[in-house]
Amino acid sequence: MTLATLLAGCELVVDFDRDRIVDDAGVDLGETLDDLGTDEDLGTDDDMGADEDLGVEDMGAEDLGPVDMGDVDAFMCTAAAECDDSDACTVDDCAAGACTNTADPCDDGNACTGTTCDTGTGCEYASLCSVTGGTLALDLTTAITVPSVTAGADGFVAVFANDGTTLYGSAAVSAGTTADVVVPLTVRLGDGEMLVVRLYEDAGVIGTFEPGTDIVANDGADVEATVTVTVASGTPDIEVTVAGDGADYTFTLDRSAMYAPAASLTGMDPDVTLFDGLRYRVINTTPGAHPFELITDATDTPQLSQAVDPALESDVTIDWTEVGGEVEFTVGATMSAVVDAYRCSIHTGSMTGGVTYSTL
Repeated sequence: MTLATLLAGCELVVDFDRDRIVDDAGVDLGETLDDLGTDEDLGTDDDMGADEDLGVEDMGAEDLGPVDMGDVDAFMCTAAAECDDSDACTVDDCAAGACTNTADPCDDGNACTGTTCDTGTGCEYASLCSVTGGTLALDLTTAITVPSVTAGADGFVAVFANDGTTLYGSAAVSAGTTADVVVPLTVRLGDGEMLVVRLYEDAGVIGTFEPGTDIVANDGADVEATVTVTVASGTPDIEVTVAGDGADYTFTLDRSAMYAPAASLTGMDPDVTLFDGLRYRVINTTPGAHPFELITDATDTPQLSQAVDPALESDVTIDWTEVGGEVEFTVGATMSAVVDAYRCSIHTGSMTGGVTYSTL
């Protein structure tokens, strides 16, 4: 920001030295030592010297230093507009109703903040407002849910490792305040891991997150929050939703959409790959009409099922749980030795697919 911009609409307060005004104005021009002499006017002490006129007081730490240029106290805003168009409104020096931008608390040259940004008022940087952090308890290791994001324009919430540079995932947000923003991740999070959650404005290709293009700076400061996650033992790593229509199961990924080991769990009756050591959650939206089960295909034997209670469900390494339409299980050697397919327990010939295994 230029000096002219900083001074627009304001008065710069300077404490003048009255004795020096007499010298500099040339009132006492008749005396050689005063006006042209080395000791005072052109010398070390007064008019041309380092100590006064061109020195520490007039050109140094006072006039261009922290007192006159750096401190808010050095500027006196006009009564008609406590904050002019080139200065951001603040609690300390902007009285309510006195700003020229009362209808729009953030002018076109200043970023919005959580206390001065009314969503939808048209600020140029209105998307850069606030994002909440704190401690989050996860119910899935591959996604986090940000409690609240306030944005004045469409943008993105991005999640980074604690270094602030390694990107784990992002999610689009619309203008306004959005609660419970789900951000799918490319990694599994561990208990106690720290993350950086940062807000961006969609400034490049609309609808595509571009870290190098989309705006992140809020008047020189990032809009971000630090998050610490808690992950309880037995928290699933992958979540898939299945819906049946009597002819097919349709698999969809929501919160696990970016985690690579979940990639095969999409489409209609797909053959799926399960990964050793990962815990899965299957949400069946039609459990009464289309119970989900995992079987031994050659013998047509249910091993884990929403319809019956096979013995394998008591295996502690699998840790099968069933609540309503949701089931959870952990993949391991016991399961992979006998399970090689899934199906609907009612529509066994059509709503079915193969199961294979892999390691991370």
